Amino acid sequence: MISRLLKMKHMPKIIVISFIILTFIIINIIYRNVLKNKYANEMINIATQNENAIFRVEKILIYNSAGISNTQDTNLQDLNVCQYTDIAIYIDNKNYIKETNEKNTVSELYIDNINIEASSNRGEKIINYKSVMDFGKFKMLENTDYINYNIIRTNNENELNDYSNPSFYTDCSNPITLGYVNKDLKQYSATQNNSVVSYDGRILKKANINLEDIKYNISFNIHIKNNINEEFIYNAIIEDVLSSKDKSIYNGFTAKMKTEFNGEDKFFKLVLK
Repeated sequence: MISRLLKMKHMPKIIVISFIILTFIIINIIYRNVLKNKYANEMINIATQNENAIFRVEKILIYNSAGISNTQDTNLQDLNVCQYTDIAIYIDNKNYIKETNEKNTVSELYIDNINIEASSNRGEKIINYKSVMDFGKFKMLENTDYINYNIIRTNNENELNDYSNPSFYTDCSNPITLGYVNKDLKQYSATQNNSVVSYDGRILKKANINLEDIKYNISFNIHIKNNINEEFIYNAIIEDVLSSKDKSIYNGFTAKMKTEFNGEDKFFKLVLK
């Protein structure tokens, strides 16, 4: 009898605790469903916003060759052999919007998150902006992990602009141009080897530099803001540059045009909350 009374005495506390637990479970289920629906709606919104790409990569030109970083007072001895790659990325801003307007023109452009994955630690890897006027020519660069482009909007700005600094036309009519240099791969003496110096990819062969030792992958993000402050991003990935299949560089240079991207050519629109 006494034990039965004790159980009845504690009954209200058990009910209260059970009610609290049940309430917590119900609130948790509702909250999770709300978050799930909110996330689903956000994904639908992002997909809708990116259904038609305002900016897309049309093509990428990749030019490979080699050069010498020191040619003065060397008497063709101890020449520092360098391999370089020039990259030109062409942006199509009229794939979806045919007429030029504030939506498909550029107000800001910068590159960040630059990453180089090399097959070996041979040489010193450098990447930076390279003027289109120097494209296909060996030029030493300074390394960077961030490139901010000056946007050219008028003919007057075009005439006054210093193209040795990063430059891009607001209407996307010029390519984004970058340069990669693998510096000081080997010290080569033409006099010791009794050979003529070639200031292009042929020096790689003369110096017995294996392409598999200097091949690399490169990736970076291109950020664009249009003239109505919408933001876009593209993750550029250029793989297997200078593998053994590119042996024609030993004859001077290689030039490749990439036009197939398997649907990965769109600049992704960042949808602000």
